[in-house]
Amino acid sequence: MVMISPISKFVFAAVAALFLFFSDEANAQKLVPGKRPVKTAVAGYQEAFCSQLDGGFSVCKALASDEGDADFVVLKSGQVADRFAASAWASIAITPDGFFAYRGDLDADGSAEIVVVSLESVSQGMGVTYSKAYILDGRTLGGNRTPLSFTIQEFGAGENFVFDPVAGRTNILLSYWAEYSSIEPNRIPGVYLIGKWFRYRGGKLSSILEKPTLARRFLNSFAAERDNGWFENRRPLRWLSDPRAHKLRREPEDRNKPTGIKFGTIKGFSLSSEADEDQSAMFEFAINDGTILKGKVTGIPGGSEGDSNSLKISTFGIWAQRYAYPLSWSMEFDPDVYFDRLDGRRVRIETYRDGDGGEFAKAWLLD
Repeated sequence: MVMISPISKFVFAAVAALFLFFSDEANAQKLVPGKRPVKTAVAGYQEAFCSQLDGGFSVCKALASDEGDADFVVLKSGQVADRFAASAWASIAITPDGFFAYRGDLDADGSAEIVVVSLESVSQGMGVTYSKAYILDGRTLGGNRTPLSFTIQEFGAGENFVFDPVAGRTNILLSYWAEYSSIEPNRIPGVYLIGKWFRYRGGKLSSILEKPTLARRFLNSFAAERDNGWFENRRPLRWLSDPRAHKLRREPEDRNKPTGIKFGTIKGFSLSSEADEDQSAMFEFAINDGTILKGKVTGIPGGSEGDSNSLKISTFGIWAQRYAYPLSWSMEFDPDVYFDRLDGRRVRIETYRDGDGGEFAKAWLLD
């Protein structure tokens, strides 16, 4: 029989406790998926589909009116804990149960967030899926605050919210399609699936600048691998982990040189109205020469002729790292997702001409 001394027992217990401590810390940040949504009765709503989460929570998509208005309702032990507006209850592309729900501590503050990802639409042609992700902060849950929301193209379950066991946190992959002529300058312009990494911090998405941007060109081989399907067929992380994907440490430079460079500060921004097809940011810049320049963030690598005092902004990013925030066609850009404050921040604005003579701009933050 092997005897264990009191000191050895103490050391063993301490090591075990330390192991459990770090295990709990890691698990506290891992998102736990809810069950598949099923039809459920929710008081005050005509119909609902609910996904059960741990901790006695459920997330339900609920029909609020005959006109198709809908809410996402968070239940705690069967009682309404929070709610926020959803897209239309159903359409050709949307089914009431077409969402995923998760719960976990994303920002390591001791309070579990609730994440909802809802399929919003599917494009014709390539069949690109557009999903809206909502993050309800654990500290303010129940306050009926508007959740942080952002678009993910080609969302896949287990592919866009990825737990890193080494860092002990969940990283968020924002995947989207964009056209580039400069990633492979010896080839004609092409369409690429792009992936950029973020973490949830302070109620915002914070760029993980040390992780490269991933870009994979849409070729016939990729099309055959991708398959036009729904949530269950989308594998953005797997696709972008392919050896043929590029790892970009900085935004590729435009093939053309800028036609002009101006410096100034951001006066403010607003989002275009809901009546517009794309609710991207409209910026006002106070240029150092005393003029005011207006521009709309479009994400399209080209411009149009028109008012010389109003520009289409194809790129918005950080100058020091040449880092560009996610932008694409039919994908809104809301600065509130990423920034606490932009007013007064210095910018560098580069203007370019496209092949048709249209003007567009790139706006870079200098501080």
